[in-house]
Amino acid sequence: MAAKKKAKQKPLFNGYAQHLLSVGPVNTELANTLATELSPNAGKKQVVFTNISEGGDVHTALGLYDIIQYLGKIEMVAFGSIVSAGNIIFSAAAKRYSLPHTTFHFHQFSCDINEDLETTDRFVKCTKDLFKQAQDNLVKCGVSPKVAKKWMSSENFVRTPEALKEGYIDGIIDRPQGKLFYYDAKGNLKHKKIGEI
Repeated sequence: MAAKKKAKQKPLFNGYAQHLLSVGPVNTELANTLATELSPNAGKKQVVFTNISEGGDVHTALGLYDIIQYLGKIEMVAFGSIVSAGNIIFSAAAKRYSLPHTTFHFHQFSCDINEDLETTDRFVKCTKDLFKQAQDNLVKCGVSPKVAKKWMSSENFVRTPEALKEGYIDGIIDRPQGKLFYYDAKGNLKHKKIGEI
């Protein structure tokens, strides 16, 4: 009896300079690692950055957002759960993809109010500014201002199909089917073979 030959799987993203994987909280250690890894690729072929994040420091996330925007050719694939500050980083990508069962967790930013009144007022103003900046980042991705405000105003768990429909992600990668699902300019759900990405 002849053994069945296994079909050879093509790499998900062909022709990219680098594929980085990030799992864990957004903190200075992650920022230092990513900045070091991403910088040599500035202006070269695209970099795929696979991200699963439990959230973390918003200021660090905004710093990474700026680096990713500056480099310009970074595409991200989200999987698992992208929480809070992880969404700030994810929203910086030139193209954003997701695996089918990813959840994006949005919520209001908070500040510590255990300080004196003057310090608390500064924290509150800073938090409002960060909230507005994060909301604007969602709008830059293609999310409507109304939906961005809703997502950022309370606890929201956004599943992959909703993220695609609202313009937060550019496509859903379904590896078993070998397809990338996306919406065209007219709002029709389309798909491509993964090798065409």
